[in-house]
Amino acid sequence: MNRFGKVSFAAQKGFTLIELMIVVAIVGILSAIAMPTYQNYTARAQTTEGITLGEGVRREVELNYSTSGTCPANTSAAVAGVVAMAVDINGKYVASVATAGPTAVSATGGCTVTVLFKATGVNARLADKKIAWTLVSGDQQSQWSCTTTIPTSVGLQIC
Repeated sequence: MNRFGKVSFAAQKGFTLIELMIVVAIVGILSAIAMPTYQNYTARAQTTEGITLGEGVRREVELNYSTSGTCPANTSAAVAGVVAMAVDINGKYVASVATAGPTAVSATGGCTVTVLFKATGVNARLADKKIAWTLVSGDQQSQWSCTTTIPTSVGLQIC
């Protein structure tokens, strides 16, 4: 009671504990749903860097093979005028893009282009993973076959 004999109610200020607990629970549920989706998104985005770098090198290797009939290998030294050294072809998430192969490509396989992802600073699902393309040459044409160690849970169809 106040001095005039009437009951006064103080205005509520702030939030109650239950209201705060409800908000925290809602945020927790939303983050539990969003986090795996975000991880897949970043893994796919980082994978595209490797695919892009690999495709550029594949074009150079295929062009070199079509003109000289040999597979350039860039693992120990740059192939003059064809492909840079493997460790020089890199990116924010890619450690190297290596080329190798026999001097003559057969129908069972030949020139290879291998993209190696970095061990750190990359999505955990891509750390030390590889994408490898192999040039298979046939009559009047050649094709690339692909293998990868990247798990399918990333959600990107690579090969």
